[in-house]
Amino acid sequence: MNTSPVRMDDLPLNRFHCRIAALTFGAHLTDGYVLGVIGYAIIQLTPAMQLTPFMAGMIGGSALLGLFLGSLVLGWISDHIGRQKIFTFSFLLITLASFLQFFATTPEHLIGLRILIGIGLGGDYSVGHTLLAEFSPRRHRGILLGAFSVVWTVGYVLASIAGHHFISESPEAWRWLLASAALPALLITLLRWGTPESPRWLLRQGHFAEAHAIVHRYFGPHVLLGDEVVTATHKHIKTLFSSRYWRRTAFNSVFFVCLVIPWFVIYTWLPTIAQTIGLEDALTASLMLNALLIVGALLGLVLTHLLAHRKFLLGSFLLLAATLVVMACLPSGSSLTLLLFVLFSTTISAVSNLVGILPAESFPTDIRSLGVGFATAMSRLGAAQGNSGPDVSLLRSLLGADEQAAAALLLAQRKNGTPMSLTALSMGDERALHWLRYLMALGFEEAVLLETAADLRFASEFVARHIAEWQRQNPLDLIITGCQSSEGQNGQTPFLLAEMLGWPCFTQVERFTLDAPFITLEQRTEHGLRCCRIRLPAVIAVRQCGEVALPVPGMRQRMAAGKAEIIRKTVAAELPAMQCLQLARAEQRRGATLIDGQTVAEKAQKLWQDYLRQRMQP
Repeated sequence: MNTSPVRMDDLPLNRFHCRIAALTFGAHLTDGYVLGVIGYAIIQLTPAMQLTPFMAGMIGGSALLGLFLGSLVLGWISDHIGRQKIFTFSFLLITLASFLQFFATTPEHLIGLRILIGIGLGGDYSVGHTLLAEFSPRRHRGILLGAFSVVWTVGYVLASIAGHHFISESPEAWRWLLASAALPALLITLLRWGTPESPRWLLRQGHFAEAHAIVHRYFGPHVLLGDEVVTATHKHIKTLFSSRYWRRTAFNSVFFVCLVIPWFVIYTWLPTIAQTIGLEDALTASLMLNALLIVGALLGLVLTHLLAHRKFLLGSFLLLAATLVVMACLPSGSSLTLLLFVLFSTTISAVSNLVGILPAESFPTDIRSLGVGFATAMSRLGAAQGNSGPDVSLLRSLLGADEQAAAALLLAQRKNGTPMSLTALSMGDERALHWLRYLMALGFEEAVLLETAADLRFASEFVARHIAEWQRQNPLDLIITGCQSSEGQNGQTPFLLAEMLGWPCFTQVERFTLDAPFITLEQRTEHGLRCCRIRLPAVIAVRQCGEVALPVPGMRQRMAAGKAEIIRKTVAAELPAMQCLQLARAEQRRGATLIDGQTVAEKAQKLWQDYLRQRMQP
C-alpha cells in the first residue's frame, strides 16, 4: 500500500469520489424526470382542471421559476453555512413537494409545489457541482463534472417511458405520474445522509483541524489537503460583479443562457418539432431525440478530455448557430431538416457537458456556490424565455388547445391527400391576427377576422349568428370549432350554430376522417369512443386528446403569410349588459326550465316529448 504523501488534488479516482459524483448526479436525474413528466401530466390536467393555456404554461414553467430562486438563494446561503446542510436539505424539500403533488386539487396548488421542487433542484445544482469540484482530483474533475448531461437525459428518458405508461391508465394517472418523482428523490435523500462537509470550505472558514480530519478519514492519513492561503472575500452577490470577477460572471451567465434557450425549446415543443421534421409518432420522436442526446453527451465527455475548453465551446456554438440558421430557412418538410436536426441535437448535448465544468472552475472556494448558483439562475431565466416557444401570441391566450387540435386534424387530412379549401375565421380584436397569419403560413387559403371589442365569453348566440351569416355568404360544407375556445365559454356555440344552419352537430370529437361527401368521427362519450359516419354538411366541435399538435411553418411560409391579406369585417356588438345576481332558487339559474320526473329516464322522455321532438321536426 502506497503511503507516500500526496495532495488531494493528485489522488487517483476512488470509491468515495464515485459516491459523491453519484449523489450529485441524482439532482440531474431528478431534474430530467421532473421536467419530463409534466408534459405528459398536462395532457390530463388540462381537461381535469379546466386549464387555460396560460395556467397550463404556468404549471409547466413553475419549476423553472423555482430553479431560478433556489440556485440564487441557496447557493449564496451555502457559502455561509456550508455545502453539506444544503446538500441534504434540498432533496428533502424535493421529496416532500413531489409527494404532495398527489393531493393537489387546484392549479395554484400544483404551481406552488413545483416552485418548491424547483427551489430544491436549483439549490442542489449550485451546491452539488461545488461539492463535487471541491472533492474531485484535478485530473478527473472535468469528466466528473461534465457527465451530468448523460444522467439528465436518462432521467428524461425514464419520464418519457413513465408518461407513456401512466397517461393511458386512468383520468387520475397524472397524480401518480407527478408523485412518482418522490421515489428517486427519497432514495437520494437517504443516501446523502452523512455526507461530509467540503474540507476546502472548512479550510476557508479557518476550521483547519476539522478539514484535515475529513481528508484523513475518507482518503487516508498520507493525503494532504494543500492548505490554501485564506483571504477575505465578501460573500455577497455584488462580489460577483467586482472588478476581479465580473468577467467570469458575465461569461458563465451568457454561456448558460445561450445554451439553455434552444435546449428547453426542443424539449418543450418536441411533438411540434417532430411533426415538422417528419416524425408523426410522439414516442418514436422522443426516443430518437433522447438517443441522440445520450450519444452527444458521451461524445462530449471524450471531447472535453481531448480539447481545450475554449476551442470546444467556440466551435460548438458556431456549428449550432449555423444549423439553426439553415433550418430556419428551409421549407417545412424538407428532408435536409432531419439531418440538420440530428447534427444540432448531438452537438448541443456534447457541449452541454461544459455546463458542469466552467462555472465550478471559474470561482474561488469562498464564492463558488454563489457563482455557480448565479449562472444557473440566469440559465433558468433564459429557459423561461425559450420555453415560451414559437409565436407566443398564438400559444398563450389566442388559440385554445381544442382549437389547435381542430386545426391540426384538418392539416393532417390535407397532408394525407384529401382535397379541401381551408378558411380560418376568428371573432375578436386585432390580437387574433397573429394566429390567423400562423394558420395561413401552415396552408390555410383564407383568413377572416370579424372584428369586435365586445366581451364574447357569455355571447354564444351572438357568435353563432355572425358565423352563420358568414357561412350563408360563403357556402361551406363543414365548420369545425374547439369544444372550448381560448375564452373558455363557448360550449353552446356549436349547437346554436348548427340550429341556425339546420345542420347536425357533433361535440367531443377526438379524430375524424374526411371522405367527401361523408366524414367519419370518433366521438368521446361516457362509455368510451363512439364511431359514426355522417353526410356533410355538419358542425363539429373537437376536443384535445393529446395526440395531435400544430406543425411549425418554415421561414418562407411565415414571410409569405405576413404579406397575405386577411379579410376584416366589423360586426356590431348587440350584447346586453351582464349583471351578477345571487341565486336563491334553482329556477333562477340562467332562466332554465326544470323538468320534473322521478328518474333520469322519465325526465329524458318528457324532454323529448315536450321540447326536443318539436324542435327537430324538418
